[in-house]
Amino acid sequence: MGKDILVQNIQSMLITRQRKELGHDKDTLFSPLIEDIQTDEGISQIKEVLVRATMRFDKNATLPQALARHFYLKEKDYISALQWAKDAQQKMYNSYIADTLGQVYKSHLKYEIERAEELTPEGLDKCLKLAFQATKAFRDSQELAKKDETMDSLDLPNRKRQRTYNTSGYVGEMEVSIIVFDIIKDIPFFNKSDALQRDKMLQFLKNHLPVSDFHETTNSTNDQFIAVLSDHEKFLVSLKPRLKEMFRFFENYFTYLKPRSIEKETAEDRNKRKVSELFKKYIHIFCSSGEERASERASKPKLSLRQEIEEQRNYLEQKRADSFAGLLQYLNEKNGNQIELILKKWQFIVQNSTRKLMADRINFILANIVLHCIKQSSTLLKRYEELVSLLNEALQDEGTHSNCTELYYLSMLLMWPRKDNLLESTTTFKNIGTYVTSSKKSFHRRFSHIFPAKSCIAHFYLGKSRGLRRIIHKGRLDQLLYKEGPKTSHKKASSKDRPPNPHQLWQSGAIWRDPEIQNLLQRVKGKTENGDIYVYYGGNLKISVRPVYLGGVRSGCSTEEVSFYLGFTMEGPVAYDIKYENDQ
Repeated sequence: MGKDILVQNIQSMLITRQRKELGHDKDTLFSPLIEDIQTDEGISQIKEVLVRATMRFDKNATLPQALARHFYLKEKDYISALQWAKDAQQKMYNSYIADTLGQVYKSHLKYEIERAEELTPEGLDKCLKLAFQATKAFRDSQELAKKDETMDSLDLPNRKRQRTYNTSGYVGEMEVSIIVFDIIKDIPFFNKSDALQRDKMLQFLKNHLPVSDFHETTNSTNDQFIAVLSDHEKFLVSLKPRLKEMFRFFENYFTYLKPRSIEKETAEDRNKRKVSELFKKYIHIFCSSGEERASERASKPKLSLRQEIEEQRNYLEQKRADSFAGLLQYLNEKNGNQIELILKKWQFIVQNSTRKLMADRINFILANIVLHCIKQSSTLLKRYEELVSLLNEALQDEGTHSNCTELYYLSMLLMWPRKDNLLESTTTFKNIGTYVTSSKKSFHRRFSHIFPAKSCIAHFYLGKSRGLRRIIHKGRLDQLLYKEGPKTSHKKASSKDRPPNPHQLWQSGAIWRDPEIQNLLQRVKGKTENGDIYVYYGGNLKISVRPVYLGGVRSGCSTEEVSFYLGFTMEGPVAYDIKYENDQ
């Protein structure tokens, strides 16, 4: 036992990096020991120490992984880096080692680009081969992340830590895609200053124009470039849809879920900034600027209906308002005019599309809800009854067994029953329990592999009013709590009731003691049964509600009456500030 602990400690000294999110002063590329060796004795000594360590602990996969990182980061020796990354891969292939393999290929790709004076057909072929290998490794990392049971082996291999979900494979693949697009732009016959040639390049990357349609030229070099593009065509045309898919993944990841600790939020903020920068580059490549769109409209004043719809979609994509998660982020927007414009775009798409896509219908309904939260006076808003009707049609079309979590989420927002609701007697409202179950099941099918690292976010809460006014978004609660100046309706809360840290406000429950929030939100009555919470409505309607904090529900088999505030997450309804009726 003592020897095992000694071995673990030696390995940890060699490979465990420091992270700010764990309370360290800085993020390090290598362990403090390795970084000190570099400072005092130089890079060559690091190589000798790590090579000897791989011989001494020959079953350990993290030491060759660390060596691979040393070679590509410090020595730019990509052949040795690849050798050691593959050695680690043979011993234990998890998402972190797959990511290291991808990083070796990506770094080699960037090195080849930097050292080339000009792009040649041979250079293009070599770069695309490296990009393909990097992408393959990063996609492996993404798949392995769904199965990983261990933490980053270069962090804390011998200590228990809250599990994280490794998203580095997604970021790595996105970075490689943007690098490839930049390379393609430098091919001589895709003349940047020629709008026609630029459009040809975009049509090719969008898989709308095959390489076989590129006319042979009198320039033999151009013909060689076309031959290289033909060899890699399948890979190249896969990049844009994959990139779009990964932006959608991160929108859902950041919007539907939140880290389980403040420390993790710091690390996640870095990822958000990185993804945001990549998205800007993507938009710059594939979406026309305002001036370019104006010029196009001037040259083609009469667009076909299909082109009009495509233009609306392009605008929504640029504004990150073309998805459910993207629209939810607009709840933090203060400019109601921007949301009105977004709603107009969605309305045009829904009304004029020959194919009634489910995602379009869902996004149109949500855009109405978001606009109502930001600007209730807008004349563009659909009436509550109209939205319920649209939602009911969508639910009938989709059924209750799909992965369309967003559809079932909308049913909770718009169809949550109340005793004085005139629509409650309809079949639609009686099915709310089924839709809640469908939301939970579909959400778990899509995101269960991320749950150990994150928890669900409640974007909306149940209010006391009717119709759309009973949907209260979280930002409104925050505004009531953080607005400057004294409260007019009650005495200023004490420092004990108003912790300065917003996170602590929610964690401590101080938010629920604010009179303005109590007047705004509906307190729901329910019962606990075997540690679970249920709410009951007429017609034998029984809906399960998950407590946000498990400690809020007493253990035991007794049935007790409780009351709480109701929040809505993608996983289903959740209970805040649970109070037992017998204790009051």
